[in-house]
Amino acid sequence: MKELLLNRLRSVWETHPVTLITTASGILMGVLMLVIGFWATFFLTLTGAAGFVIGRWLEADESRLTDFIERLDDVLRR
Repeated sequence: MKELLLNRLRSVWETHPVTLITTASGILMGVLMLVIGFWATFFLTLTGAAGFVIGRWLEADESRLTDFIERLDDVLRR
């Protein structure tokens, strides 16, 4: 039974990975809303999305990362 379930899950993952990820994300968001509330979940989602966007932006060009670190160092030393 366990092997059958794992094979089915593997099959769904191979054919519909985005659907599986978004479904799992939706379930996680629902659980978070029930446990910690709407605004806390909204804040976590917003900061996670901002981190993702900044990370992708910095990954796109390595010189951006060094510039960002130098600027951050200048701001923190003031």
